[in-house]
Amino acid sequence: TSGRVPVATSSTTIGDDAGFTYNSTTNKLTVDSMRSLKNIPDTVHIGWFESDNLSDNAWFSGTSITQGVGASSDANSFANIVAHHLRVNEVNLGAPGNVLQHSPTWPNSLTLKDTYTTVITAKGANDRYLFFAWGENDITHDYSGIYDLDTAWFKRDYVIILNYALSVGWSLSDIRIISPFYQTGVPLPDQQKYVDAAKHIADSMGIQYINVFSANKALLADNIHPYDRGHAQAANIIISAMEQPLQIKVGETLVNAGTTVLNKTYFFG
Repeated sequence: TSGRVPVATSSTTIGDDAGFTYNSTTNKLTVDSMRSLKNIPDTVHIGWFESDNLSDNAWFSGTSITQGVGASSDANSFANIVAHHLRVNEVNLGAPGNVLQHSPTWPNSLTLKDTYTTVITAKGANDRYLFFAWGENDITHDYSGIYDLDTAWFKRDYVIILNYALSVGWSLSDIRIISPFYQTGVPLPDQQKYVDAAKHIADSMGIQYINVFSANKALLADNIHPYDRGHAQAANIIISAMEQPLQIKVGETLVNAGTTVLNKTYFFG
């Protein structure tokens, strides 16, 4: 098979479908013979998203691309697509024109470092994810040489902001760092150093890093903002990175690591 086929989703029970059998007593999901399906491989991949509750929220902090600039509508922005597939509400904090790092020569109202305590709120009961997608404007203005910006300050201030998020209730597993997006007009080495800086921060703190840098190459509405296909490609990369795949043989049993396998969307492929 190809693609993803939902097996069962429910807030109260998981039914039997498409060759899977769920035992509500033992909380086990068993792969049957799948007689109704063709070309089933010997190994079946099963995965889920952690949330299947439309009252949960995903917060997206970033620049104009995060806001959705370049997409033909809000529905086609990468943030909206990701939220839709994760089955959560999108809370968009996209800030056009902003840089992340503080600079003595950059307007303070246009830096996340100088506004983060008001932008990033304490994690609420229904808050599930916090995405950070920063770096495009830092790259642009660092390269221009007009303002005092560099990767050292970028990394320093990113860590300060992330630690603040942790201090107001967000956990490392809630947070995702998305790489800067590709742009024209700036040499690749000058962009790559910020891509590497974002990854270094994520790796050093134990936060999942998702690299979308090449997702929008040749898919730009202008020199930096992706159009619909670029947003969609970035969203696909993010969604794929957040899936939690497992592999079990036909006839074997999947035992959930927790006490329940409810409120999850299973798929195979």
